[in-house]
Amino acid sequence: MTESLPRRPRLLLALLLISCATPPVVVEPSKEIDFKSELSRQGEWIIVAPYGRVWHPNARFVGPDFIPYVTGGGWVHGPEGWVFASEWKAAPFVFHYGRWFVADDLGWLWWPDQTRGAAFVEWRAGDGYTGWSPIPPPVKSPRAQRPQWFFTKTKYLSARDAMDFQLKADEVARVQGVTAPLPSTGPDVKEVAALGGLDRDVQFPVVAPPPEPPPAPVKEEEPPSAPEEEVEGEEEALTYFGCSVRWSRSSGYCCSVFSFSRMPSYFASSIVGVRLRIHR
Repeated sequence: MTESLPRRPRLLLALLLISCATPPVVVEPSKEIDFKSELSRQGEWIIVAPYGRVWHPNARFVGPDFIPYVTGGGWVHGPEGWVFASEWKAAPFVFHYGRWFVADDLGWLWWPDQTRGAAFVEWRAGDGYTGWSPIPPPVKSPRAQRPQWFFTKTKYLSARDAMDFQLKADEVARVQGVTAPLPSTGPDVKEVAALGGLDRDVQFPVVAPPPEPPPAPVKEEEPPSAPEEEVEGEEEALTYFGCSVRWSRSSGYCCSVFSFSRMPSYFASSIVGVRLRIHR
């Protein structure tokens, strides 16, 4: 008859088996983005109360009339949802992280945050129009930021440059009254497609590598020519290191004349000419 293990050893054995079967889960800490170093070349970091350190884009890169989610790009629907596609180097940071707000004397400023999103904007749509407004930072300010709404006809939502299809300021108030708020995911992509908003090619072109040059034609090797016989009195000439050398085999002597017309001046100036007579 086999004796059973006591209760306590059996419990310890079960815990040991469980620990061996289930490897420990190692959670790696998320790496924060160093926005300061990434964006310093495209703008400057300044302190603005009560937001703290914020980024002011340089007009040389974004233009004097810069508006976030409007200037220098267009809306594209992808796996994350509606994203603002732009060729600017700062776009992967300032259009997927942080918040934008307006300062009276500085224009649009970007408040950094490590949370990633497709686009931090509010959406409205209706009556064939679509609009969006940048979400300000979640910071209490004595001067509340009024929403800045931008509208376009839905059929132009995916235009390459959204700025070209923005409604004028006097039309924004009217269109805002006939549109309704949308979820944070933005307009339904099927409804946008039905209105022609996805018909435009908004993917930025990829520069194709230049075509490879055609292979050089293979030059057929000429058969070696037979050596020429020496002729009495014949003159020959060669060029060595910029010097022209001529010689004659007549009268049993070799006469060489050096011409220094193509030699460097500092070398030719010290030599006028050389004539050699060598007995054969």
